[in-house]
Formats: sequence, C-alpha cells, structure tokens
Amino acid sequence: MEWQGGSIPALSSTDQNHKGWNVEGESFTFMNKVKQSGLWPLVEYNFMTLNSPIITAMVERWHLKTNSFYFPFGEMTITLNDVTQIVGIPVMGKAIYGSTSMDIDEAAELVKECLNLSMTEIREELRLHNGCALKLKWLRGKLANKSSLLPEQHIDFVVRGYLLFVLGCTIFSDKTGSTVPTSYLRYLVDVQNTHTFGWEAVALAHLYRQLGIASRANCKQISGYGCTSIFLSSVLHQVLHTLTRVLELIDGYDVVIFQGCRRIQLR
Repeated sequence: MEWQGGSIPALSSTDQNHKGWNVEGESFTFMNKVKQSGLWPLVEYNFMTLNSPIITAMVERWHLKTNSFYFPFGEMTITLNDVTQIVGIPVMGKAIYGSTSMDIDEAAELVKECLNLSMTEIREELRLHNGCALKLKWLRGKLANKSSLLPEQHIDFVVRGYLLFVLGCTIFSDKTGSTVPTSYLRYLVDVQNTHTFGWEAVALAHLYRQLGIASRANCKQISGYGCTSIFLSSVLHQVLHTLTRVLELIDGYDVVIFQGCRRIQLR
C-alpha cells in the first residue's frame, strides 16, 4: 500500500447481511433455474462475515503493476484456478466485457425486457443512478417472493432479478453496497444459458481492479464484499502454510501470528 508513515487503519467493506432476499418463499421452478444458472455458489457466499484485518493485511502487500502480493519469501497472486476451487462459478465460456455505463433509454428497455416491470417505475429508479444502476432494495421490493404467484412462463423475470441482485451483493458489489450495474442484465436475458458465460474470469478481473484501487493511500474502503474476503483469506491461509513449513526447518524458533482474532503459535 502506498502510504507515508503512521499506522494503516483497517479497510471497511459494506456488509450485505441486511440485504438478504429470502428464497424460501420462492417456487420450486425458481429454485431449479437459479441452481442451473451456474451462479448458485454465490448465493451460498452471500452472507459471509467480513474480516477487515485480513483484507487490510493483504491489500498492504498488493502491487498494482504486477497484480500480485509481495511477501518476504516471494510473490503470490490469485489465479483462475483459485477462483474455481474457492467459488465454483463457471470459468470457461463466453466473455463478459464492455462498459457498465448505459443510456437511460437503452437501460430502461433492457430492464423492461428482463424484469417485466412498469416502464414508469423503471425510469424513476434509473434516473436516481444516471441510468447505470438499480438499487438492490428496489429489486428485492419489486420481485422477492413473487415467483410462487406467477405462471410458469413468467418466472424467468424473477430469476433474472434475483441473479442480478446476487451479483450486486457479491462479485460486483460497489462501495455503496446498495446498487448493481444495469448492464449485467445483458448476460441474464437467456436464463437457460447464463452458465455459458465466464463469470469467474470477470470476477477475478474485478477483484484485481478493486485491490488496485484499495492499495492507494487515500482509499478507506474496498468493494467486492464476500468474495473479496473469501479470496484474500484463502491466500493468507496459503501464506501461513508456507511460513509454517519454513519455520519447521528452523530448530527452536518460535513465532506468533495473529489470524483475524485467533492466535496461532508456530514452531
């Protein structure tokens, strides 16, 4: 982290626990479609507790130019294989790319097509975010627990809204913790083919970018919510494993490492 003297305060990250969309009230068809989308693992990670000390410790070691962590024993980074092992969303597939900025008319048409809501309501919501995003609370309020009340052919509208909600709570969470880019609906139009996109690749690219931003001296917060904590905790686990093996070679050498709130004694 680029800073000049003094202690570094722990980075904050918006807690999404209060934004939960309870799927217990959704229909059987809804649940099947969500599980077949390839994004179900994100649902399970949606309410993980954040570990700010771990996140901050890892960000301090991040180098923007190489997208890797610098440690005394060498460099480490997060790879696509790590994402596969940790999260389990699709890595192979069609590319997800392009700007998240959208014209309000284009965004309104996309939301109307995907979610089948009132155009008046859609435009009112989009105007609050320059046509580029939807509020997570708004999505939940409009679509949560509606699938059990809809005919079979309309359930996809709720599924798309839920998947967008999950993306906004996890891998594409921003610093506000309250909105999600409208543009990601482009990849949810055909619910049956959502799993054909390379979500892991774009998740990793997004994480690299957020780590780069968070490594700046004036940054106090990091985006990415649960997945950020998952990835960085995994890397730290590998670091501790490496240190343990190194210290085992040093006879009689004791060191205490603090992992989160747990004290670990290594010999």
